[in-house]
Formats: sequence, C-alpha cells, structure tokens
Amino acid sequence: MQITISETERMHYVQQGQRLRIYRKSKNWTQQDLAAILNKTQGTLYKYETGLTDIPSADIRKLHNEYGLSYSWFYDNVGDMENIKNIIAPGKGNTDKNLLAMYEQLEARFNKLERDYRKLIGLNKPKKQSV
Repeated sequence: MQITISETERMHYVQQGQRLRIYRKSKNWTQQDLAAILNKTQGTLYKYETGLTDIPSADIRKLHNEYGLSYSWFYDNVGDMENIKNIIAPGKGNTDKNLLAMYEQLEARFNKLERDYRKLIGLNKPKKQSV
C-alpha cells in the first residue's frame, strides 16, 4: 500500500523546503554543511529542500535554538528569517532580562499555536503503515 499526501500537504512541503534552502544559502552553508548540522545525509537534505518529504519539527527546532531561525518566517513566511532572540539575548549587546522573558513567553505561545495549526491541517496525523 502506497502512502499518498494531499496537495495541501505537498504544497507545505515544497514551501518549507524552499525556505530551508533560502535559509541555508543565507548562512553560506552547503547542503553538506547543513546535513552535518542536522545529522542527516545530503540526500535527505535534498528531499527536504525539494519538498519530497516533510522536514521534522525537531530539525527546525534545532535551527531555531542554535542558529536563530524564526519559526514564523519558516512556517508562515511572516517576519524576518532570523529570530529576534539573537538580538536581545545576553552576550549580544542587550541583556534586558524582562525583554528576554517576554520573548520566551511569546515563543511558548507561538509553539502551541504552531502545534495546533499543524494538527488542524493534518500534518501531525500518524502515517499509515504499509501491510
């Protein structure tokens, strides 16, 4: 039994793959560089960038936490590619703890909204296993 995905899911895969490629190029990384960061093969990264497969949220989370990839830009093409946390984080010039705490609260709310949105459009449904 072959697993099929909807046109909506396919469109999401392609759009997110395009944004991953744009992000990678903005960092001057090769596919091999990003594959090593994500502990994936270059072939897997190619599938991500061309929309052949969904990009695991754990990979996006890693890029967000370690390199500042903005969730809102990646998932919805809204705002800047880089996360504001990179600008306000301690060691980056501005150490206002209240501002950082506010950011973390907003980030937690956004993460919940993202999970709810992905459930709503059916991206987190378990895939059927072939028998």
